[in-house]
Amino acid sequence: MRDLIGLTAALLLASQFPAIAQNQAASSPAPATAAATAAPAIIHYVTPDEMAAAVRELGYRAEIRNISDTSKMIATGMDGLNVAIYLFGCDGGTKCPSLELETTFEKDASFTITLANNWNSQTRYTKAYIDPQSGALTFDYDFFLDNTTIAAAKNAVVFYDGQLGKFAKFFRK
Repeated sequence: MRDLIGLTAALLLASQFPAIAQNQAASSPAPATAAATAAPAIIHYVTPDEMAAAVRELGYRAEIRNISDTSKMIATGMDGLNVAIYLFGCDGGTKCPSLELETTFEKDASFTITLANNWNSQTRYTKAYIDPQSGALTFDYDFFLDNTTIAAAKNAVVFYDGQLGKFAKFFRK
């Protein structure tokens, strides 16, 4: 009896596959042209010029500055604050696989480790910390570029801008 039930179930299942295939073929749209479905280019790094151009396309100012012979940063501004976009891991100062967006606030008695810890425990992705030497409050966000798109790098900039605005309100409470 058990074998008969198993055989019946198998036959019923097998008989459904052609119907499923026909239903999928009937409901699938015709293939689109290659131009309409072209995926965005995958990037593994950006050059300082490419990142500065992406920042400008978003409507921010972007000035490339040398940190050293092989290291550069982009100076910009968001929410009335100065923002540095550091390009890390650069191969010869040009092919950079990661970014750090950073804003530093001058030392203030209200900037405490407790304040930074409260932010860090309540949010994801961005972090705040107090510089042990200067007492300045630093707010930053790291973004890894390998196997992503320039659109994702732009989204990281926009995300940081939104988080920076929230952070500024948070520590001014």
